[in-house]
Amino acid sequence: MSISPTQMAEYRYTAYQQQLADEQARQQYYEQTRQTAEQVAIILQTEFKASRVLFFGSLVEAELFHLHSDLDVAAWGIDERAYHRAHARLLALNANLSVDLVRLEEASESLSGVIVAQGKTIDELKLLSFSRTNPPNIG
Repeated sequence: MSISPTQMAEYRYTAYQQQLADEQARQQYYEQTRQTAEQVAIILQTEFKASRVLFFGSLVEAELFHLHSDLDVAAWGIDERAYHRAHARLLALNANLSVDLVRLEEASESLSGVIVAQGKTIDELKLLSFSRTNPPNIG
């Protein structure tokens, strides 16, 4: 089976359009996730008295962020008896987004080291630009 140059051009154009649509959807999901992160920071600090909140994982690494990314958040100062209530409260913010909450006081040394080294406050997140280093490639 041979593909004509016209058919190949149509295929490439369609593939490129799909990649652009996928990237736009990813960017929209990122922005929704970042907006949820703002709510998360406020809730943890005001309702659960967190002294510090950091976001980590794919939200702070645009190259790793995808349409199924979750929201990874670490907090200091949440009472251990309030942890499950806090986590449930965060999960209720967005039915389409999984939120992983880490109490830094209970995290392993290696995990807490990564979070402290790579984590971002909500104000730092607002300054990050969302873009991939490489544009869509259709060959």
